[in-house]
Amino acid sequence: MSQDSKKTINLNDLSDDLLKFNSIQQIIIANHSGKIVSSHSKTTPLLNKNEEKNYVLRAQLRWSTRYKSPKIMGLPKWTITQYNDFFSMVTLLDDFLLILLMKSVTIPIDSINKTLQVALKYKNPYSEEKPNFANLKSEIFENHRTLDSIFAMLDNFAITTITDKHGIITYANNAFCNISKYSKEELVGNSHSIIRSEHHPPEFFKHMWDVIMSGNVWQGIIKNKAKDDTFYWVQSTIAPIFDEQKNISKFIAIRFDITDMIQSKKRMSDFISYATHEIKTPLQPLINYASLADSKIISDHDALEKIKTSSKKLLTSVNELLDFSISQNKQQMRMKKSDLTNIILNVVKEQRIQCDVPITTNLSQISVLCDEQKLSRVFVNLISNAKRFTKEGKIEITSKLTHEKIIITVSDTGCGIDSTILPNLFDEFVTTDGTGIGLFLVKDIITNHGGTISARNNSNGIGATFTIILPQYRSL
Repeated sequence: MSQDSKKTINLNDLSDDLLKFNSIQQIIIANHSGKIVSSHSKTTPLLNKNEEKNYVLRAQLRWSTRYKSPKIMGLPKWTITQYNDFFSMVTLLDDFLLILLMKSVTIPIDSINKTLQVALKYKNPYSEEKPNFANLKSEIFENHRTLDSIFAMLDNFAITTITDKHGIITYANNAFCNISKYSKEELVGNSHSIIRSEHHPPEFFKHMWDVIMSGNVWQGIIKNKAKDDTFYWVQSTIAPIFDEQKNISKFIAIRFDITDMIQSKKRMSDFISYATHEIKTPLQPLINYASLADSKIISDHDALEKIKTSSKKLLTSVNELLDFSISQNKQQMRMKKSDLTNIILNVVKEQRIQCDVPITTNLSQISVLCDEQKLSRVFVNLISNAKRFTKEGKIEITSKLTHEKIIITVSDTGCGIDSTILPNLFDEFVTTDGTGIGLFLVKDIITNHGGTISARNNSNGIGATFTIILPQYRSL
């Protein structure tokens, strides 16, 4: 058998290996004179015989022009060009020109290079060189180590699962276990319905299965339910994996947690809705009272008093909405040692203006590490609320240092807090009067100071008490 026939047989075997790549549709092999030695394709060739001959000549010229060398040392050098509606990859292999015709360039060149090397090294039945199984074992070990590194990297930033073709989980990484609250033992052997939230209609998942079963990649956003009944959102990409016969054998899903982003969007939508309502509500009375005074239905004096009251409410709403907007930007706290007594007394002095009941204080001299402006907003909000709901009796503010903690109370003798909203009093937009933002901001500020705040109705059935606990200031 001639040397050329030996190489032809070897290159035919190599063609069979290369056609296992999904994207490669046709392989053309020509000798140094441009004569086509073999042509292989999956189904119908992309080029007819005449087109193949012309294309080989163009490929020879393009490759030799780029590299100007008939010999290749080390890895093959490739040229990649687009030909009509497909791509071609061209390289010189020994004395042969190898041309790959593809739907798209989706195969890493180094993967093809490795295939070429392995085919030439271990699959040539006429090679005088004996197979080096030690090197082959080392190569396989290196590939496994690379895969292990990829999965380790995915564990750090992506939620990853692998299922069989029926959707039964065969692999779940640590990130998936952490967010779903299920162990690997609970997940493997189950389908993803174990985390289904019922948020999506059946048609949603039917479309997903139609896409991936047709061999395509599906992408979308899914709301899931963890084992502890909490919900989370993920940006998902699901792709099929094919076996050697080009049949779907399994699926891999890679997801990213976008729960915070979804919740932020919802908060922003709620904020815009509430802001629109809260600003419009006190604005309309301003127009109405001005019209009534203009028509002499009420006196100018009465109209001005009503307008003044509505204007104050509008100002309060705008300030709280601005504070809320600022809090969402998570601006840095300007912390410094401050006199807690002075902060409270300055607020009380302002709040005593136009107050129906006395505001009393029982304060200890305490230093606190705080952002003075933000902590002042806490007392403005709490005392303003107490004034609004207290028509008789008094409002009292106390402070003391005990067990290395600063304890501050704001009590009133008003109507108390509706028991239906008391458990969620510090949530966003929970209110019986006002914007429903003030107490949410109060809690946010206190939390950022390392403290806590709580509220309760007084045991005697008259009024309510807010209790703030802050850490004691310690000098360095």
